[in-house]
Amino acid sequence: MPKAVVDQLNAAMATLLKDPRILERLARQGIEPRALSPDAFNALLRADFAKMARVVKISGARID
Repeated sequence: MPKAVVDQLNAAMATLLKDPRILERLARQGIEPRALSPDAFNALLRADFAKMARVVKISGARID
């Protein structure tokens, strides 16, 4: 995805996460949002994917 698009989406999300109405709705769903830079979000996703890949491998889960 082009960096300009990523930056625009990140700025929009940062704005949303400052809105008390949005934060209250998320809190009611048990969601605790964090504003992350695109690089930090990428690192978080990569770490989660790696962790879940190990879980799936150990479990032997398969898609048939």
